[in-house]
Amino acid sequence: MNKVTQTEIEEEDTIEKILKVITTLCTKVDSMDNEIQKLKTNEDNLKSKASQMTIKMRATPIERRKNPELKGDDGNSLKPIISTTTQEPNQDYLTQKLQGYNKLIAQPKTNTNLVRTCYSYGLLNTVYTYDGEELSGIPELHKTFITYKRVTKGNLFYVKFYTATTEILYEEIKPLIQVVKIGLTKDMIIPKDIEQQSEIHKIEIPSFYANKRIIGISTIIQELANNYLNGNAIWSYYARDQLMIYSNSRELRKSDMDEVQRWILSLLKPEGRPTTRALKEEFIST
Repeated sequence: MNKVTQTEIEEEDTIEKILKVITTLCTKVDSMDNEIQKLKTNEDNLKSKASQMTIKMRATPIERRKNPELKGDDGNSLKPIISTTTQEPNQDYLTQKLQGYNKLIAQPKTNTNLVRTCYSYGLLNTVYTYDGEELSGIPELHKTFITYKRVTKGNLFYVKFYTATTEILYEEIKPLIQVVKIGLTKDMIIPKDIEQQSEIHKIEIPSFYANKRIIGISTIIQELANNYLNGNAIWSYYARDQLMIYSNSRELRKSDMDEVQRWILSLLKPEGRPTTRALKEEFIST
């Protein structure tokens, strides 16, 4: 009886710790609003500058026009994101605007090399697929998908990526952390607000990447904790080397739920704020 009571107490303490740290993380993420707002303000300024340049160009004779040199921010241009299909070679792929930068939403028949490259850099949002061919360049993920597809009746599948980006320091490189969820869907969710996105000023790159890692870790913890605390059954197909691949299931397996708990507790440990970063102002290569 004492053992049961002790186990229940430990589980309650674990859940309480998780909830407490999630609250703390949410507070930290909220405190980043000012930094994110600065990025948005810079974006608005660049759009205004681009508009003024357009008016000036129209008023300038063609023979007097010159292409801007790629120095500093003078050569920055807006990146058009205009295609909802990957079949047009002269158009960009569909991406989702997310907190100041874009992640790829790969639709069926998206180039395998593009998916693999975006995966390596943590720039995948979602991959939609019928047969998993788009994932063939990522062995561990492709193998897992084939296993999932074999035991699941469905036509259209989604592969969702929750990512904490790499951070480069002078003495170490904090590795990419990714949690990948596989599931069934009837429709592809395509955002409507994708138009143009301005480039980031060089002096803002260090803080930009630092914030992205913190936000990414918080997002991963919230995703796993929501499943764990709500009792949503999870099947963990792969969990090693900073990568977890899972799907929701009807049957609850204690070993897999324990794996989720270990991941949550591991991510809750603070990484520590570095005193110096390898990415600094005036030291960005062009």
